[in-house]
Amino acid sequence: MPTIKSIVIGGDFNTNHDQAMFAAERTLNSLADAEYQNGFEGLALSERVTHPGNNGFPDATFDYVFVKGLTAMRPSISRTTASDHWPATRDFRLH
Repeated sequence: MPTIKSIVIGGDFNTNHDQAMFAAERTLNSLADAEYQNGFEGLALSERVTHPGNNGFPDATFDYVFVKGLTAMRPSISRTTASDHWPATRDFRLH
């Protein structure tokens, strides 16, 4: 069986580090502790909004593409009306 050298985990996580209501939620911290990189580290919220604010809720980053074991470019966000979330995508360089 071949050895797994790279892993990509992506999707709508419905959590972030920006809002106090998610302070006890550990998913993002668990992935960071396991050395997965999300690509949004260090970016201002305005550069990583994937769920535009509405109905009294603020702009948020809920969608991520985590990587481990490969080089990934900064995520890009596509503004669309197809969903209430804007998809985050990344390009990868395989080793």
